[in-house]
Amino acid sequence: MMQVRIYAERCKTDSGYKGESLILPTYQMAMENAKLCAGVAEGEGYSLKLVGEWPDFLYELLETCSATLEEVNLLAQKLSQMSQEEMDTYEGVIQSVAEQSIRNLINAAYNLDRFEFMPDIMNEEELGGVSIKNDLVPVIRNLPEDVYPLLSLKAVGNYVKEQKQGVFTSKGYCCRSTEGWVEPYDGKELPEQTMEDYIFYVHLQALKREEDVWLKLPCSEGKTRQVLADLGIHTFKECTITEICSPLPHFENAFNQDVEVETLNALAFTIYGMECLRAGGANLEAEAFRNFDFESYGREECGISRPCMTPYGAISDEPPLEEGQENGLQME
Repeated sequence: MMQVRIYAERCKTDSGYKGESLILPTYQMAMENAKLCAGVAEGEGYSLKLVGEWPDFLYELLETCSATLEEVNLLAQKLSQMSQEEMDTYEGVIQSVAEQSIRNLINAAYNLDRFEFMPDIMNEEELGGVSIKNDLVPVIRNLPEDVYPLLSLKAVGNYVKEQKQGVFTSKGYCCRSTEGWVEPYDGKELPEQTMEDYIFYVHLQALKREEDVWLKLPCSEGKTRQVLADLGIHTFKECTITEICSPLPHFENAFNQDVEVETLNALAFTIYGMECLRAGGANLEAEAFRNFDFESYGREECGISRPCMTPYGAISDEPPLEEGQENGLQME
């Protein structure tokens, strides 16, 4: 789980000041709320410290490139969508860029398909051996077979590395496979982000096994079955909740770790359904909603409209209900 701790510059020397931590990726309103909790007023300076499970090769880079919270959040979103192979490729790509600024770190995440990663190739000699074995060096093709054993593998590897502008990473060798470079981020306006909606983010630890996972709620029955399979268990009674997080203010400390996953999931669907209706202009205090099944409605909406949840409500692309529609809904 990737996190940052936010420190207001004017408060850093105050006794007992600890800043505010935030799980990434998250929503714009959650970031604004975290800044306020950290004592950062609008327009004031702040600093970020990476905590949690970030890739090792990014810690020093991100803490020295003067990134904003919004920039780090976008990068966290791109990282959260990467497979392990893509993450290994990304490490090589950022070593290849001339300037390791936050702009280039973000744009590098959009250019992974232009690079090739070869795992476990850790030096020039190993690269030379693989290149000769797979006939990857045009200048030494068609040599007599008895000549190849006389070649220096390290020299061949150096040649291939220079020709391909490759780099060695902590996991292997990375080089360009195609030309070109896209720049979705110009350093001024961030690309549009699409966030997965959730009310709770819970860390589950299997009781009799070492497996653990993070689960976003609300979640479907299919996702529930997948998480149980990942933990190697049959029911959530065979695991324990070790941590509960939420982008909504005050929700993280509202429940103890004895609460059941099913209870949190039902509550998440209920809150989701209420926020979807409220965002559409419905008056939830009306008589029509006294016995309304918000949980079922939330389950349905999660699979259809997917409005963006924020700490203060929901944002949807759908237009709000007209006054006449709202009155009709209340009468129903």
